Amino acid sequence: SDGGDCLTLGPEIASLPAGSVNLGDELMAAPRPVVVEMAERMIAAGVVPELELFHEGMFATVKSLQDTGIVSD
Repeated sequence: SDGGDCLTLGPEIASLPAGSVNLGDELMAAPRPVVVEMAERMIAAGVVPELELFHEGMFATVKSLQDTGIVSD
């Protein structure tokens, strides 16, 4: 699953990590194109993305999402 399956359940809000994160010995890979696609899918489904920022590098991704109008302030 790509994580988008939960959108069919109709949540009002859902977590959207703004980039890749190390989880112990594992990597949750979320390059910018994946983050953009998930944000667009969430918005199209009427779900508010709750942006999760775990390090300063993720701010550029969030700024990009705001600048392109995918998410609002």
